[in-house]
Amino acid sequence: MAEKPAAPLAGQLVAVDMWNGEPSVVVASGVPGDRRLRVLRPGDVVNGLALKSADPVARSATFAAPGSAGLTLFVNQGG
Repeated sequence: MAEKPAAPLAGQLVAVDMWNGEPSVVVASGVPGDRRLRVLRPGDVVNGLALKSADPVARSATFAAPGSAGLTLFVNQGG
């Protein structure tokens, strides 16, 4: 049985900020027409990606997936 290829990552990093003294990020699904947003804090998992860290100064967030060294996204990269 052949391995199923990994699904492409979808989504957009909308904002990175400090709320209640904790780093938080806002992500959108990246699906056209889907206007839902989700607020994540380090340790939260969405679509198999875990938020490892968020840097409000650099406006970046680092995510981890099983078998991955990590993926860092910046707000200005769009989506």
